[in-house]
Amino acid sequence: MQAFKFRSLRTFSFVADILVSQRLYCCKSEVLNDVREADYREGYWQGGREWDLFVQEVHAELSTLRICSLTATINNHLLWAHYADGYTGVAIEVDVNEQSITPVRYDDEPAALVTFWQCRGTRKRRAIAAARAILSRKYHEWKHEEELRLFSKSDYALLSDAPRRVIVGCRTQPSMVQELLVLFQERDIRLERMVVAVGHSSC
Repeated sequence: MQAFKFRSLRTFSFVADILVSQRLYCCKSEVLNDVREADYREGYWQGGREWDLFVQEVHAELSTLRICSLTATINNHLLWAHYADGYTGVAIEVDVNEQSITPVRYDDEPAALVTFWQCRGTRKRRAIAAARAILSRKYHEWKHEEELRLFSKSDYALLSDAPRRVIVGCRTQPSMVQELLVLFQERDIRLERMVVAVGHSSC
C-alpha cells in the first residue's frame, strides 16, 4: 500500500535515516501535535475487579503503543505547509503492508471503553483493541490529513522495501536538492518536485 511521510529538511539526518535505514520513527501519542490525542470516555461505571483490571490494561496499552503518522495524499497544501516546513521539505513515498496500517477515523464523539468491554474475547484482547481504536480516532477538523497510522511497541517500524520516490517542495532550496541527489546516487530513488498551479498542487 502506498503512503507518504512528510519531513522537514532542517533535520536532514531524519530524512536520510528513512531512506538509508528503511525505517520510520514511532513516537508516543502525548508528543503528537493534537492536544486531544487519545481522548476517550470510560462510560458508565461498571464496578467490579474485572472492569478495574480492564481499564488498567487499556491505560497500559496506551502508554506503550507508539505511532508513526503517514498520509494517503500528497496533494494537500496544509500538509506541505505544516509538515514539510512551508513547502521547503519533502514527502517520502513508502510501501507499507495494508494489514499493518490503520486509517484514522474522524469522529467528534470520543471512544467509549464500555463499547470494548462488551465485546467478545479475553480481557487482554479487548484492552488491546480499545487502545488501538482510541489511537485511531481524531476529530473532524483533522480530516484533511487523510492520516494512516502504524503502531509499534518499539521506537521504529521497519520497511520491507526501500523508498522509491521522494517529492521535494516547491520552495526546497537547490542546495538541499543536490544533497538528496548525492544520497540517491547509489539507490534506485526517483526525485520529483511538487508544482503549485492555480487551484491545486501536483507532482
